[in-house]
Amino acid sequence: MKKLTTVLLAFGVLTLNAFGAGLTVTAPISAGGTQLKPGAYKFEVKGDKLVLKDGKTLIAEVPVATETAAKKYADTTYESSDGKITAIRVGGTTTRIVIK
Repeated sequence: MKKLTTVLLAFGVLTLNAFGAGLTVTAPISAGGTQLKPGAYKFEVKGDKLVLKDGKTLIAEVPVATETAAKKYADTTYESSDGKITAIRVGGTTTRIVIK
């Protein structure tokens, strides 16, 4: 069972790497120490890092861990606490990216 979970998690991360995803920030917030302004950002997971881009410009690389939820998330949303993004739920997948 543990191997199956690892394989499924790896597949989810590989899928996210292949396509990337978008995130809309509605108010100033930080991600891994980098202040983000309101706007649209693209992100992808590369290994244990979340790569945030504004168009083609690299904004930040943040250490992360990924988790698998029981059900798919309908939309891509982020969780926050104290003005910092703590996790990203990737819409259309069961992937939750937790910022370390």
